[in-house]
Amino acid sequence: MEEVIYLISLSDKRWATFSLGNIFTLSRGKRLTKSDQSTGKVPYISSTAQNNGVAALIDTPSKKFRSFHSFIGVNNSGSVGAAFYHTYPAIVSDHVTALMNRKLNQYNAIFITTLISKSLNKKFSFNHEISDNLMRIQKIMLPIDSNDQPDWQFMEDYISEKFGGYNVPSLETSGIETISLKDRKWNSFYLNSVVTILGGKRLTKKDIKNGKTPFIGATDSNNGITAFSSKTNESLDQNTLGVNYNGSVVDNFYHPYKAIFSDDVKRIHIKNVDFPSAEMYFFLKTVILKQKNKYQYGYKFNSKRMNQQKIMLPIDSNNQPDWQFMEDYIKSLPNANLI
Repeated sequence: MEEVIYLISLSDKRWATFSLGNIFTLSRGKRLTKSDQSTGKVPYISSTAQNNGVAALIDTPSKKFRSFHSFIGVNNSGSVGAAFYHTYPAIVSDHVTALMNRKLNQYNAIFITTLISKSLNKKFSFNHEISDNLMRIQKIMLPIDSNDQPDWQFMEDYISEKFGGYNVPSLETSGIETISLKDRKWNSFYLNSVVTILGGKRLTKKDIKNGKTPFIGATDSNNGITAFSSKTNESLDQNTLGVNYNGSVVDNFYHPYKAIFSDDVKRIHIKNVDFPSAEMYFFLKTVILKQKNKYQYGYKFNSKRMNQQKIMLPIDSNNQPDWQFMEDYIKSLPNANLI
C-alpha cells in the first residue's frame, strides 16, 4: 500500500502562544438594517457557520459602512467562534470581527482559521458572546520563526503541501457574474446513480500512530480530519467527498489530498466525469447537506440509505446531471469555500 510522504511536519516547529490582538488589527463590523441590504454583488458577512460566512449579496451601502478585503471574519455571536477567510471586498455585520494582517493569504489563513474556530468553539456558546475586549485577548498557538514571531511562510507551505499540488481556488470575483440556479431545469436522482459510494476502514487508537497522512473521521469540524496517521490502508483516497454516515451524520467534506477514512465515513466519487473538479464536489456537498434533517445519531446514513437517497440536481439537454453547469455556478460565487 502506498504511503503518503509529507516533507513538512508540525512537530518540527517550535510553537508559542499569541493573543489575536497582538498579531491582527481587529475591527468590528456595523449593523445593517433591511433597508441597507438591497440585492447586489457585495458579500455581506454575518454570524453564520455556513456559506463561508456570507449571509447575502447586497449593493454597496452608504459610506459609513466600511468594506474589508483579505481578512478573517470571526463570529462574535450566533455561530460563535466560526472563522472564515475572505479575499474579496465584503461588508461585515456587527456580529463579526474582521482580523487583518498583510501577511495573510488563502493558504496560511486556512491554517489559522482552523485554530481560531477550534479554540473559540470550546470556550463560548450562543449565550456567551465574545465582546471586543475578549476577542482581542483570545489566545491561539502558532508555529514560530527564529525571531519567535508567527512563521507565516511555514503555515503557507504546510497547507500548500497538504493539498498535494492542488491550488486553493482563488476567491477573487472581479468581473464574474453569479449564475442563477433558477435558469436551469432540475431532476431527482438516486445518489448511487450519479456517484460511486465506497466505505472506509475501522481503526483503533493503537492503529493510528502519529504520522502525516490525514485520517478522516465522523466529525463536523476541521475538514473531517481527526488525526494524522503513519500508516495507510485500502481506504487511501483523494479528490473525493467524505460523507459521515455515523457520528455527525450527513456532514461531509471535500478532500483533494490523499487521506485514509474511518468506517464511519463513506467516500463519494462522481460518476461519468473523467476528472471531477473541486467545484463539482462542492455543489454536491451542499445538495447532500440538505438531507441532514432526515438523519441523526440513531438513524444512520448507511450504505443502503445512501443508495436510495434522492437528490435534486440541475440537468442538461439529455436530462443528465449538468456537472459543467454546477462547476460554472460555484466558480461564479464570490463566497465559494472549497475547503
